[in-house]
Amino acid sequence: SNDYYCSISTKASLRGILPGWEYPRPDMFPALMAVSFPVPLLKGIGNYTRSGKVTIDSKWWPNDGAANVYGMSGPEGSALVEYNPAMPLQKGVWNHIGLYNGYDHFDVIGIGYPQSVRPFYTNIAKLLSQME
Repeated sequence: SNDYYCSISTKASLRGILPGWEYPRPDMFPALMAVSFPVPLLKGIGNYTRSGKVTIDSKWWPNDGAANVYGMSGPEGSALVEYNPAMPLQKGVWNHIGLYNGYDHFDVIGIGYPQSVRPFYTNIAKLLSQME
């Protein structure tokens, strides 16, 4: 393929001591907290499990309030390369740009708390300018 595929992961959860569930950071957008907060019976993203064709276990618990970090790097079964600034982006594979820790799902679009997203988008613009 002659196309570039890039992915970025965001994480706004913290692992709890017991029982190891992922809890929303205090600065997560409030509406997202309701979706991600782990509750014993009404499971949120931070403690949801499932068996079956796709097993969902604790590796899926870290999240950005709306999506799990595990699934953000690229589609399952696809070629994935961790981005190295010293190397050019590769065509035909998923170039995982990295994990933005402390960013929730709304932070990256500028909704919610006044966390600056300028560095986030400046980095993306630099990457785009390097593509052929």
